Amino acid sequence: MIEQRKKLAILWFSVTGLFFLVLLIMSITDRLNGSEIAHAWTKFFGPLALPLGMIISTFVKDEKAGVKSKPAASPFLFRMTYILSFICVSLPLLFLLYFPFVDPENPIAYINSRWVIIAAVETLPFTAMGFFFYGNWVKK
Repeated sequence: MIEQRKKLAILWFSVTGLFFLVLLIMSITDRLNGSEIAHAWTKFFGPLALPLGMIISTFVKDEKAGVKSKPAASPFLFRMTYILSFICVSLPLLFLLYFPFVDPENPIAYINSRWVIIAAVETLPFTAMGFFFYGNWVKK
């Protein structure tokens, strides 16, 4: 399970890091301005950053406890979690990268009108992520 956790962590950190860079560039170049900056960071980056805390805390807890290995989860559960996680972290990034091509006058209003799609998708991987990162699960 340690290797599976590492693969999930790499996915979450890499795509969330890319998302961070895109938001930072948009904020610095005034693509987002005024209250849009705070709104974008809390609405987009906040929900993506929360699972990172769970991932980090699990790795720290296992390192402190000296855990070197755990039995792997089933391949089906891992693939399902990985695919749902990929969709969860990629969809908001796609929305954020898309709207400069549409050039709406108010980018946050544009995203808010489509936020229900992102919110629905973000809920999908969290239960499975909890299995990998919070549970002390051992296959019997």
